[in-house]
Amino acid sequence: MVYRLPEERRMVMGLFGGGESLSEDFRMALVDDAAHHRRLVAKGEQDIRSYLKDHETVRLIAVEDFTATRTLVVTDRRLLVTRKGGRLLDRSVAPEEIRGVEVRPTGTGSYLLVVAGPGTTVKFQRPGVAYSVGEAVENLARRRPPAASTGSDVAGERAVPVLYPGFYLDLLTETGVPATPENVVNLIERVFVMVMSKADEYFGQLGDHAAARRFHERFDGGGPEDRVLNSVDDMVDWLWAWNPRCHKPLTHLFPQIQELLLAPNSLLRTGNGRISTWAEYQAGS
Repeated sequence: MVYRLPEERRMVMGLFGGGESLSEDFRMALVDDAAHHRRLVAKGEQDIRSYLKDHETVRLIAVEDFTATRTLVVTDRRLLVTRKGGRLLDRSVAPEEIRGVEVRPTGTGSYLLVVAGPGTTVKFQRPGVAYSVGEAVENLARRRPPAASTGSDVAGERAVPVLYPGFYLDLLTETGVPATPENVVNLIERVFVMVMSKADEYFGQLGDHAAARRFHERFDGGGPEDRVLNSVDDMVDWLWAWNPRCHKPLTHLFPQIQELLLAPNSLLRTGNGRISTWAEYQAGS
């Protein structure tokens, strides 16, 4: 299994050449009015407008700092997660899908916005921007319709907290392992292998070989490359939606994994500050 961190996206030279202008309503919604953010969103404005439904209003637009990989568009109805300044729509998130919003200092001078539910994480350089975006998403989440009382937890909102990045960063902090990109990815890979093994147990116990095949078609090799960091969360979502009989085991699984990884002889305690890849472990390195 090969994992790669998403590479930094460099904005093309044409981005700095002018030619596009941002409409006034979009400029007012842009939380960080930096010139390069205006130019980037101007290129995606028509695409963003094409995503909007009748009478839907854009409340806030935020471009991810450092890489400009993601652009978040908060409307009065949804959160749109886009790339390339809005030219590519990755996900439309309804208010009821948002389970929580948190802003976390990274310790390196930046701030990570974590939107639980869709598993969206965006990094900002200035705390004011990060908290403004977080507040807008929280206000959107409050618009969720009241939950219908069904008397059953069969559909069940996922009770397992979103793992990336907090679950992994907390483990690294607790054990004194540096939170380098390599260590974070390799830790995710190790947890991925553990959850994959448990998933196979569930499929075997419930005798659902067709589900096992679909699961492995999606997640073998680490799943979609652009979801590497969220791969374990994606597996949990898949299993939770697949069969309610997984709900209770899944809620117990991650405290067990945490206990295992905090043990004195765990890979986090014995690696001298480095987490080896799964391939290295298998090879006996």
